[in-house]
Amino acid sequence: LLLDEPLSNLDARLRLEMREEIRRIQQQTQVTTVFVTHDQEEAMSISDHIALMKDGYLQQYDKPQQLYDSPNNQFVADFLGAPPINHLNGTLVNGQFTLTDGSAAFPLPLPVDGVPQGRPLILAIRAESAAVAESAEQAAFPATVKQVYTMGKEELAYLTVGTQEMRAYIDLDAGIVPGAPLHVALKPRGVFLFDAETGVRYQ
Repeated sequence: LLLDEPLSNLDARLRLEMREEIRRIQQQTQVTTVFVTHDQEEAMSISDHIALMKDGYLQQYDKPQQLYDSPNNQFVADFLGAPPINHLNGTLVNGQFTLTDGSAAFPLPLPVDGVPQGRPLILAIRAESAAVAESAEQAAFPATVKQVYTMGKEELAYLTVGTQEMRAYIDLDAGIVPGAPLHVALKPRGVFLFDAETGVRYQ
């Protein structure tokens, strides 16, 4: 069964209900179904496997969580996740990720042995993979709160890191306010290093 963007013209609530109904019917009938969509949330929630295409070429084929946790390249990482994954541009200098203009440098929570020193890189960080550090510990880096949006159970903070910006989900208990300085610690999961020219992930 081929379904080519069947939910694209529905409002958000009806789209969610229909998505659940399509999934229920598919599981009940066990009919092999190809579901075409440009909506990454639909793709993640309704699929057993995702084939992610770009310009007619297969970028990666895997289970949804595997694509999210272990993207082959920058395109795959960018496609999945909300808010969009953060990009910090820089290079490796003496084993530390250093922003392109040198305005910040910090160690990474992932192996960098095979990453060429001085080569242009993109550090991709999912919003949920950053946390407020309790102190200026070695693996944390300084940032300044630019804006804060309450999301109910948590807050989405817009941070300035050196001369670049990123988003991070922050606990309500952290009590952060715009203009406040803080230190950010990165969790290993959801942090990726890509070649800035090819988009290939260093693993």
